Amino acid sequence: MLNYGYTLTSLLISMSIGVSLLGAGATFAMNLSQKQLIVSQQLELQNHIKRVGLLISAELRRAGYDGKAEHRFISGLPRTSSPFYPAFSLGMSTGHLEGSCILFHYDKNHNGQLDELPRSEFLGFRLNNGAIESRVGAKDCSQTGWEDVTDSTYLRVNKFHIKGIQSSGVGALLSLEISAELTRAPDVNSQIHWPVVVRNN
Repeated sequence: MLNYGYTLTSLLISMSIGVSLLGAGATFAMNLSQKQLIVSQQLELQNHIKRVGLLISAELRRAGYDGKAEHRFISGLPRTSSPFYPAFSLGMSTGHLEGSCILFHYDKNHNGQLDELPRSEFLGFRLNNGAIESRVGAKDCSQTGWEDVTDSTYLRVNKFHIKGIQSSGVGALLSLEISAELTRAPDVNSQIHWPVVVRNN
């Protein structure tokens, strides 16, 4: 007969229920924090790829710009007389498909001449060894010496592809596609697929 307190059995049952609830709570908290980490990494990667895409898009929109185009037009010279024509050319970097490299130029100093110095007007982007690289000087798609735009210790670019969708007398419409994964967590990946209008084609 029990007059006061708890029996050993009831104490053990209540302790086992408490430990089970504590374990379930800890598992839930751990799963929640793991999912938050994955979502955070996904957003971070998406943000990074969007910034790279914005940089590339902004540069491509300038392709073919000629500071002396008005003078050439008034003089009756065709667009093909400009040193900035054609505005861009698509190619392939070593070991990749056509469209994994784009070369272009525009008149940064508005003098109507294609200059290599002081700031090179020979520009481009390509995919190489899991990174997007920026053209240095007048190098072509297969030459070495390009500079990394993306950091391959942080992310690995699996796809960088540009293709022409439409071309007319008033410009060209390009499709820019980038997909990448985090180097430290390859299951976290993201991609963008954007149109880019090049008006100076």
